[in-house]
Amino acid sequence: MLADYLKTASKMCYGLTRHQTKKVAFDYAMTNDICPDKWKEITTASDDWLKGFMSRHRDLAVRKPESTSLSRATSFNKHNVNTFFEKISTVLREYNLLQPTKKTAAPSPILVKS
Repeated sequence: MLADYLKTASKMCYGLTRHQTKKVAFDYAMTNDICPDKWKEITTASDDWLKGFMSRHRDLAVRKPESTSLSRATSFNKHNVNTFFEKISTVLREYNLLQPTKKTAAPSPILVKS
């Protein structure tokens, strides 16, 4: 499941750092009550866990982000932007996030005045 999450995040142009990946793994382990005691002490997954995880999931890779190339800079065009918004609209509809909420701000507190 974590590998799928990392792949999905990467496809959405939101790759996680090593530290963020270890933190997500820790949160997942805590939620499922399968967290090793060592992780609880350091509040994150260990480096050894990350090495093992990456060796089990060869389709994932840790890479330094590349600087923006000419092809990337020129790929910001109408077609690609429309594709992005189509994908995000699909996700918003799938998770029912398009319905307006009744309140958009917290109610004003009642103040004591003189």
